[in-house]
Amino acid sequence: MVDEDERAIWLARHVLPHEASIARAIRRWRLPDGLDAEDIIQECYAKLAALPSVAHIAAPRVYFLQVARSVLLMHVRRARLVSIDVIADLDDLAISDDAPSPEVRASDREQLRVLARAVVRLGEPHRTIFMLRMLHDLPHRAIGEQVGMSENAVQKVLARTLQ
Repeated sequence: MVDEDERAIWLARHVLPHEASIARAIRRWRLPDGLDAEDIIQECYAKLAALPSVAHIAAPRVYFLQVARSVLLMHVRRARLVSIDVIADLDDLAISDDAPSPEVRASDREQLRVLARAVVRLGEPHRTIFMLRMLHDLPHRAIGEQVGMSENAVQKVLARTLQ
């Protein structure tokens, strides 16, 4: 069983950044009376929190949408009266692949090339500090120990580099 802190960190990193777009997608669905997107999202979080593990979830956004669809279906099954429009729309709730489009991938590659050229042009210690922080995710203190600077100096160099 994953401890609660690890689960909260996983949700914050992998699901929370998508919550606004997920809520927009759910709002486009025809929901039964008395049910709104926020209710569905909260039920989804509860279901994810109850899972014994999240290790099997390769595409968190898609998984979350699939859970949302099952929550909606559960509400539809339990409802005494359901609009025919809601039933008709259930087949349209197929969850699409979370993979970026070819255009987005091409744009991302170009942005990475621009960033790589900018990093190459950085002088020292800016380049080393930038690489250690952004690529290796080292804390400022550890970077300072590696490059012989104080933690505060590393923060200032990094701030200037990012500007």
